[in-house]
Amino acid sequence: MDTADQSPKGPAAEADRDSATSPAKDEGRGRVAARHKRSFFRGPVFMVLLMALVAGATFVVTMLLMSINNHQAEGSRAFHNVAELDETSYDPAIWGQNYPVQYADFKRTAEFTPAEHAGKMVPHSVEGDPRTEVKSQKLEEDPRLVKMWSGYAFAVDYRHARGHAYTAVDQQHTLRNAKDQQPGTCANCHVSAPALYDKLGNGDREAGFEATGTMKLLPGPLR
Repeated sequence: MDTADQSPKGPAAEADRDSATSPAKDEGRGRVAARHKRSFFRGPVFMVLLMALVAGATFVVTMLLMSINNHQAEGSRAFHNVAELDETSYDPAIWGQNYPVQYADFKRTAEFTPAEHAGKMVPHSVEGDPRTEVKSQKLEEDPRLVKMWSGYAFAVDYRHARGHAYTAVDQQHTLRNAKDQQPGTCANCHVSAPALYDKLGNGDREAGFEATGTMKLLPGPLR
């Protein structure tokens, strides 16, 4: 009797055997992947990352709460004036009593910092003018400006600008004030104008404003 193996042979038979065993192989791979995944979430690397994330989130929330509390405290803190101010208070030193930080910044504008287009400080000695130094003259650096502004006050005196601390003294002593007696309307843009209007108008600010426009500017300090 022939006892030879009667099982099918060939490529088709091998494919059938592989398909029969593939579910078992896939299941084995899945179990291995699951074990690796569980081991990662239980391992030291994951724990370190988790602790860093929690610490970072805690830090951010803590800083946010501190910022909110600080701003709430600032809002509830009462502000007390050292000096009483009104619309006629135009002396920076008086304002500085209530706002020392801003006043310190204002005084820093008296410091000259050389720059490419800022001109330079030059000696200055003119009778009646308290300034010993002024900024260089643009008219000397570019004579075309004299012709361009011919007949206009800037053709007489036009220097480089400097810090706001010198605004009043530079405007009081500029040669432009003596050019054809400039109108008093140039004083309207100054912070001290309301006090001037009250004085000229005897308390009537509108009348004082009208009177200012009829006056002429004179060189030198305010009187």
